[in-house]
Amino acid sequence: MAITYSKRTNFFLGIALLFSACSKNTPNTDTPVTTNPIVKVTLIANDLKDPTYVAVDKLGSIYVTEEYSRIVTKISVSGTRSTIVPKLTAYTSPEGLAIDATGNVFFVDDNQNNVREYSSGGILTTFAGGSFVSIAGTMKGLKASFYTPTALTIDATGNIFVSDTQNNLIRKITPDTTVTIFAGKYGTQSSVDGTGTNASFSQPSAITIDPMGNLYVVDGYYKIIRKITPAGVVTTIPGFQFTLPNISLGPCGIVSDSNGNIFISDTASGRIYKMSTSGTISIYVDHSSIVKPNGLAIDSKGNLFVTDSDNNSLYEVSVN
Repeated sequence: MAITYSKRTNFFLGIALLFSACSKNTPNTDTPVTTNPIVKVTLIANDLKDPTYVAVDKLGSIYVTEEYSRIVTKISVSGTRSTIVPKLTAYTSPEGLAIDATGNVFFVDDNQNNVREYSSGGILTTFAGGSFVSIAGTMKGLKASFYTPTALTIDATGNIFVSDTQNNLIRKITPDTTVTIFAGKYGTQSSVDGTGTNASFSQPSAITIDPMGNLYVVDGYYKIIRKITPAGVVTTIPGFQFTLPNISLGPCGIVSDSNGNIFISDTASGRIYKMSTSGTISIYVDHSSIVKPNGLAIDSKGNLFVTDSDNNSLYEVSVN
């Protein structure tokens, strides 16, 4: 599939279009789907401040970025709440986050153009990035550069994959902090399938990884879902083409379970969709309590966690 755009989008226009995908509009049911069994929806918290992204560690603790407060909140299994990343400055803005196998929390700061680590020992450091110059190449640590990164995910060996949104790239950070382009063509905004730097993206946002090492990315401007194999082969997932004419559709969060099923939140319809490993698309959640599903995470038991930024809430979704 090839979708092109005549020129690189102006920064402010690009941001507006990207985040309009995560806004509440009139529901649109044009996407062909089948109905899934009823699930149980449980409210965990309803006093968060514009919750966006969410992650769960292996012990079951939940981590939420609160966009309005510019903090990262931890909710333990017992329900105890703590702020693990406070508001550092008026210019910090934690967004997508993920947790590695040893319990270290990594998150992007889209205002500071970096990736930060909150270690399992409670130490906060900048892991990579920090330069405000939008140069995309092989770099390392604090010398690396991002341009409004939005989200990240981590593979089994500790490599971090970042949606470098305004650079229209997917970046890879190895454990030694080396940053490279994994997929996408620097300086090009379009949605063209291909391999590595022969492929292109248009404001990639939420990202997840399945058990086979395949990445799935919400390509924000054209509202489509892209798959990237471990070899860097990029394809567009059919059936999830939330294209520009359907402006009421807004894919926002994405996550894979341990079996490789993919879940996608649609902030416009208020639904969460599931794509099975066979490619079947179904409505997984369509619940009156959830108004604007945003970030998604899943625990080892298969329970899904959903932030709802309209209700300032966090929900758990489990099969009845």
